Amino acid sequence: SPGSIDIAADLADLGPRADLDFTGMVLDRVEMHECNYNWKTFIEVYLEDYHVGPFHPGLGSMVSCDDLQWEFKNNYSVQTVGVANRLGKAGSPIYERWEKALMQYRNGTPPKYGAIWLTYYPHIMVEWYPHVLTVSTLHPVGPQKTMNMVEFYYPEEIAAFERDFVEAQQAAYMETCVEDDQIALRMDAGRRALLLRGDNEVGPYQSPMEDGMQHFHEWYRGRMKFDAAPKRG
Repeated sequence: SPGSIDIAADLADLGPRADLDFTGMVLDRVEMHECNYNWKTFIEVYLEDYHVGPFHPGLGSMVSCDDLQWEFKNNYSVQTVGVANRLGKAGSPIYERWEKALMQYRNGTPPKYGAIWLTYYPHIMVEWYPHVLTVSTLHPVGPQKTMNMVEFYYPEEIAAFERDFVEAQQAAYMETCVEDDQIALRMDAGRRALLLRGDNEVGPYQSPMEDGMQHFHEWYRGRMKFDAAPKRG
């Protein structure tokens, strides 16, 4: 019907489709994470890779955005990032626990990727981590409030018998969520200050770390019939 969404068709050509397959995965936990900022700000932080190293000492010790591959289609983007060469030198105690549990489960063998981050516009994110899939769905509550529903999925064997693995991974994931909150709150505060001054400041997109943000803005502007976005720098 007109205006309907065909998810299967939208994701038919998804590159890492096999890695994001939920066959054999079981839901372990649903976390409701309240964000005191606009839902679009969440997406912008999610799609901007410059901050990963300096703002995420834990995550940045496990994934490398220097090894970044993008895939863009009409209604989604996918980031695939490599394994950090700092693996084994955890950037936070919480990530040290997660890395230890992961490498113990894998008998010391590094994973093939650091992470895969799919953003299915406008508000759904599917993430691959070694032996983990998560789904984050944003529910706007107000202009400055968003509920992020995070679902954690694991292979049945891990969910049943590797509870330290599960608990360590979830703690690491939520540590990164809280760090992202701080960035998003600052972004919204800055935009509010500009609005109150009557200013509108935009800058060029920096490639490749902000390619995903540009793609999302273009998608959103197309849906909202806005004028063109700033050019790439």
